[in-house]
Amino acid sequence: MRRPTSKQLIKKFTEYLTIEKKLKSETINKHISIISFFYESYLNQYEEMHLLDVEGFIIEDYLGNWYIRKVSSSNKGEIVEILASFKKFYKFLLNQGYIMHDQYEEILAECKNSKKYYSRFTSYWKIDFDQEEGENSWMTWMMGEEPNEDSFHNLLSSLINSRDVDTAQKDLQEEPISPRTLKFLADFKKFLKYCTTNHEIKVSKRQLTLPRKHLFAINEQLSSPEVLKPYVFQWDANQIHLFYHIGLSLGCILVDDSFSLQTTKRIEQYLTLSPQHQLIICLYCLWEVIPWANLLSPTAGGRPEWSQDGRIILQTALADATVDHPYDYTSYILQYSPNQNFETNFHFSSLYNWGVVPTKILPSLERMGLLMCTFKNPDELKYSSVSTITILKFGKMVFSCYKEFIIDKMKN
Repeated sequence: MRRPTSKQLIKKFTEYLTIEKKLKSETINKHISIISFFYESYLNQYEEMHLLDVEGFIIEDYLGNWYIRKVSSSNKGEIVEILASFKKFYKFLLNQGYIMHDQYEEILAECKNSKKYYSRFTSYWKIDFDQEEGENSWMTWMMGEEPNEDSFHNLLSSLINSRDVDTAQKDLQEEPISPRTLKFLADFKKFLKYCTTNHEIKVSKRQLTLPRKHLFAINEQLSSPEVLKPYVFQWDANQIHLFYHIGLSLGCILVDDSFSLQTTKRIEQYLTLSPQHQLIICLYCLWEVIPWANLLSPTAGGRPEWSQDGRIILQTALADATVDHPYDYTSYILQYSPNQNFETNFHFSSLYNWGVVPTKILPSLERMGLLMCTFKNPDELKYSSVSTITILKFGKMVFSCYKEFIIDKMKN
């Protein structure tokens, strides 16, 4: 029997899912997209390999190495879907007589080891390439070993000992901290306390997020609880979702190999700091550490990484703003864009008027007590839900103190 091409196999697999399995078109498209990307981007271009020649170690290298490093939008939430598609596809090839049983069993064994790939994603994103230990951790990771925890850059300790952050928080010591900022810090403390007292919360294996019952329980304890829908997802509970990612960034919480949420002694280290220092560290996490794409739904479109790459525009605008003066959001931010024609500046409008900045970043800064926003009627949206933006006195102090630090970090 003449061996079909890889593309012909994908076509046969599509027909199988459609005619025999009668799956929904959305499910079929997901499976085909995963297999097609695996073949076209990795096997064909990188390995020059046929889909029928895949073995277990190829799956391991793809999902545990290449995919993490080369796909900018990759995240741990995709692991389950990718492995499920691999299992279904190679089970189909086995049943059709295209591969042998031993080959299938080897592939299946890799597809059952999701915890290993979660660990690979987690350890990769902990590597700090700006630190001396970064290269050693990178080499260890590339060899397939998990870097020792001591070799990772301790973000919290680094920030506490950072002269730039320390200088910023000392400059702020004389400025009374706003009530809204104190509420934000108190709510983050409540979040950490809840995680500590409710031992080993099981997060979802697909998205590594908190179960709904815990979202509702935490939300009730916050000073300004959000209105949550009955079938809310964590990324829709904006305050909790932000606290969750700040906690992960600081190493105050972590998800272990059994998908249980654990707390660490770094919580105690964080809570010993002054409110000003705590705020600077939380802002740093939002601005520098947390991928902004992680604040959105996994199915959200757009390119939030572009917004984050260009955040110096937003940072400069906020640092330059006059205290308590309401600015028209679009026209004010546009002044800091190289292209002053908003109607034709699609790239700029996609960065600051759609997606992650108006829906996640600005509301987060507002919760921190740094600025205030007013929003348009959703029925009258043209480019953005944000109408005006007003920098508050404490926010002006924070952004002014922090401006040079962030600019220097981005230049480096």
